[in-house]
Amino acid sequence: MTAKLNWFFNNGDLHSSIPIATFALLLSIYLALRFADSLMALFSFLALLSLIVMLAIYHLSFGASILPFLVMLISAVVYYFFFICRQQTEICTLSALLTLSANR
Repeated sequence: MTAKLNWFFNNGDLHSSIPIATFALLLSIYLALRFADSLMALFSFLALLSLIVMLAIYHLSFGASILPFLVMLISAVVYYFFFICRQQTEICTLSALLTLSANR
């Protein structure tokens, strides 16, 4: 007995799962920003990945074959975006501290 992964949710109706994943993404982004919670940030990232997977499978004929590369690309883009934002925040904070200490 082997398990088979069915890419099409709801008995082949992937189209009805896309709005649900979009709502989950928007709700988790709102809650991550509202509560500044790392768990909700993880949920929003997973909701983004699931939405992109569903859209790739639904709209592309070769969507299932490029999924590993698509997930790696999205993960790299999100990591790079937050890496740049974190560096800019540290630079702004450091420059603010330097100007405050220079004024004393």
